[in-house]
Amino acid sequence: MNTNCVTNSSVIRDHKTAFWTFLVGAGTIGVGCIAFKYKSMVSANKMSKLHENKVEKDTESFVLKETAKTACKIMENATDLMPEMKKIKDQINELKFNLNYNQWQQTPSQVPKEWKPSSYEEMMKQTSVKYAPIIRGLVEKGLVNVLLGGAGVCKSLVMRQIARIAATGNRCEFLPPDCEETEKMDVLFYRMEEFPGEDERKYGKGRIFNDAGILWRTRSEIENFTLQGLLDDIELFAKQATKDTLICIDPITKLKDYVHEKFIAGAERIQSLAPKGVILTFLISAHVDEVNDWKPITSENIKGGDKLIQQAGSVFVVRKERRGGCYRYFQILKEPKGYAPRENVVVCKITETVLDKENKNTYLVFVEEKIEVEARPLKPKAVPDGNKGDDLKSQEEEWLEQAIEIEKMSDRIPLTEIAKKLRISRQTVYNRLNYLEEWRSRGKNAPESQIEGEE
Repeated sequence: MNTNCVTNSSVIRDHKTAFWTFLVGAGTIGVGCIAFKYKSMVSANKMSKLHENKVEKDTESFVLKETAKTACKIMENATDLMPEMKKIKDQINELKFNLNYNQWQQTPSQVPKEWKPSSYEEMMKQTSVKYAPIIRGLVEKGLVNVLLGGAGVCKSLVMRQIARIAATGNRCEFLPPDCEETEKMDVLFYRMEEFPGEDERKYGKGRIFNDAGILWRTRSEIENFTLQGLLDDIELFAKQATKDTLICIDPITKLKDYVHEKFIAGAERIQSLAPKGVILTFLISAHVDEVNDWKPITSENIKGGDKLIQQAGSVFVVRKERRGGCYRYFQILKEPKGYAPRENVVVCKITETVLDKENKNTYLVFVEEKIEVEARPLKPKAVPDGNKGDDLKSQEEEWLEQAIEIEKMSDRIPLTEIAKKLRISRQTVYNRLNYLEEWRSRGKNAPESQIEGEE
């Protein structure tokens, strides 16, 4: 026998070898079958997904194509129908017009009412607002009123007196006796200066103010002592106000950042925040640039003066009167609306009345009315000493001084504006210029001191 046959024969005869050989072969065949089956499944899934994607894309493409075709068709139809639709619309409009026209002809009651103007009496019934003046010609209800004055002319005295008059509804003592009583209202007083002993010297223990029921607010109670801080404080009061109120601020120029324009805008905004039916009125005092007592005060003497006069409801100045001492007069720079300009000014006198052992009242009482140039103090060198010639000379100097001032101002502004600034009539302006021309025609020249004084 050859060797190969012996070897094969020995392998086959070994049972263990045959077993493992069979097992390995069967396992290999099984793994191969499983791998083939798995591969077939994966391939089938891929084919299925590819088929689904293709079908989905074909479907989307088909829908888009059909939608585009439909849209195009609609556009074509709409284009064809547009002329017909326009005709139909015109026919409908024509029918509406005919219907309205026929109805208007058949119903005369629908004819528009006849246009008719109102008489003055009817107009006043429709538009007049029943606001009583607080101080006639000076302080009007519902406005932002401004009192100006130099140092030591008694601004605070006037402010306190007006506040008391409004709180009690009494007649104003420094106006002519025929003036009406003031409408009683609530009063809120902001005291911006706190001088120890000032009130005690003027009012004792202040019974007149306690009895009046005035509400007080001091600068130390204002959390932020600035213009905006003051406006914020007033706004808190305004929103809860229940009655018409006069809000006094004395003096407002104690605020370092005070500006007339900003305050007036803020005050008008606060007025609009008050509850319906409640009217807020402002009265503020402010310092004015120091001006010689014998000179008139104009807007040029006030910081932001032109804007103040334009925007405020009224502006007036308390000044020392010619007799000096306790005499004062009020120069009006802007009357409240409805009041005609006046040449005459109110002259008053500071008076003290003892109420009891602990109380007194210091206030202004009416003396007379006169033209402003006669109420204004004279220049120190022109004070009359009882000699008639000196009196005439004093008046002549005053007229010349005013004429020179008018002449200088006429280079910049019209004469009508000069009349307003100097608080005199236009005729007075012409008279003063004519007087200056006549005076020069007599061969005289204006003194240099007068010219310099007007610079």
